[in-house]
Amino acid sequence: MKLLSAIALMSLLPMAAFGGTTCYKATSNVPDKVPATLCLEGIVESNTGRDLVVVSLNKSFPADLMITEFSRHNEDRINFSAKGVIANINEGTCGYSFSANVIVKSEIAYGLINPKVLKITVETSEETDNCHSYPQEEVITYELVK
Repeated sequence: MKLLSAIALMSLLPMAAFGGTTCYKATSNVPDKVPATLCLEGIVESNTGRDLVVVSLNKSFPADLMITEFSRHNEDRINFSAKGVIANINEGTCGYSFSANVIVKSEIAYGLINPKVLKITVETSEETDNCHSYPQEEVITYELVK
């Protein structure tokens, strides 16, 4: 029961803090396994300080992002880069493989992350035969839908 209460609280906090859904749209064509639009209701730092929790009611955004880089501006502002998995397909030895990771960059200011000022990219890698071919890599940029 405590877990359900914590999840409910975490999902309501971002909505109360930022009000509504924020969406980002790809600026170029995307592969079938990657959403053309990423939407979220809020994003908060986890209790550990090593992860971010994303509330995405349409589930286009990964729920957990691992913080991979951070730097402190001052006592109240921290820049960060975080990464989450959108797709990871590997059909075994010498088979097809595809991966897509979302990269989110922004800042935590006074303990809050404003979902309207995120810099979002998705890095993809695809191989038709992971033994005999080189990966085809692509970086897809997303911009805020106004």
